[in-house]
Amino acid sequence: MEERDGYEVTRLRLWKSLVLGVCFVLTLMGCQALAKDDPSKEVKKASEEESEKVKVFSPYQEQTVPQLVELVSREGFLAYADKKPYLLGYSYDGVYLASIVHAKEEEAYRLDIHHTGLNKVIASIYIPSYTSLQYEEGHQEQIEAAQQMIDMGFRIKVPVQPQWIKMNQSIPLVTAPGGGEELTVERDERYFALWMDEVSSDERRKLHEWSVGGEAVVGEEALLTSYTAQKEKWTILVPLWSETGGIKLHTYTFDLKTVRTVHSEKKLQEQIDLQMQRKGKVIYRGPLRAESKHYSSLIAVAEELEQGQETKMIAYQGEVREVILLGAEGKVLFKGKRNRIGSEENEVEPTYDWETSYYVSLIRTEDSGPVEQLVIDRLNGKGDVVKTYEWYWDTDKMEFKQKN
Repeated sequence: MEERDGYEVTRLRLWKSLVLGVCFVLTLMGCQALAKDDPSKEVKKASEEESEKVKVFSPYQEQTVPQLVELVSREGFLAYADKKPYLLGYSYDGVYLASIVHAKEEEAYRLDIHHTGLNKVIASIYIPSYTSLQYEEGHQEQIEAAQQMIDMGFRIKVPVQPQWIKMNQSIPLVTAPGGGEELTVERDERYFALWMDEVSSDERRKLHEWSVGGEAVVGEEALLTSYTAQKEKWTILVPLWSETGGIKLHTYTFDLKTVRTVHSEKKLQEQIDLQMQRKGKVIYRGPLRAESKHYSSLIAVAEELEQGQETKMIAYQGEVREVILLGAEGKVLFKGKRNRIGSEENEVEPTYDWETSYYVSLIRTEDSGPVEQLVIDRLNGKGDVVKTYEWYWDTDKMEFKQKN
């Protein structure tokens, strides 16, 4: 009897083990089926596999200027150029600087040639993407033409090692015992300003100022690069979103040797105030002249009767009581006051009207480009135009010339 009971107990244990084993197998199979049918896990797996394929582009690793076809074919370059400009290099003499951005509106890359003396783009060419080079006829010739332009036309042969600098933060540009020089790109809602500060003397020099206009800034950083190993010639580049959604660059190049000789802001203000009856406000600065304390041209106004206006084609436009135009070496080219108009050659020309005012217009000939024309309308007390004075910018001589 005891043997029979033992036998039944053993059989019951075997059945329980078998049932548990079957349940475990079915549960495991069910879990695997659920996992297989779960689309989110499949998407996650595909995403992980895809991310492994995307490689981050590492710029400026070469010791020479890269060939265009090799550059644009690198993995990750399109994503980089879509958000940031790539600086290809300088010409041998430092006059030209080449940059590449992704032009969304053209579905291609845009290669721009910047003239560092004029601070403007003087040539542009579109080059196809890497995939286009592989699959569309004629694109190979396009990139070969672009390569010939930078090799033979502008001699872009000097590689760059630019750095990104944060706006509204000073960075040391030149270090020296007990002092040195710092560079700051200041930005507010309407303007950018480029400042150089002498640490030891607290002297400030405004190198450049330009209007933001209606364009949005790409991020909160600007590109800074130097042409020479001695770090004397520098170019600052601020990326802006264009109306078409692509990136364009505002550039300004300066030479430290020239900057160090120009008047500081304090001395410049003293010079203007000597020429005007009221405290003057600078509305335009021309390029700096080598080994000179003065800008090539400088325009200041006093007692604005209305807030000066700006557009992409107008750098300044407004009615004022006083206006002065200074040329090279601080020479007075035009001085308009309430009771007289003059210059260094012709000091007195009475207006016979104490309500005389001046409508000043600084005009660009291209979108957000440099100022090319100055127009001053002399108005009487009724607001009628009595006489118009005009100047055009002479690019070769780097100064304003009056129209006859």
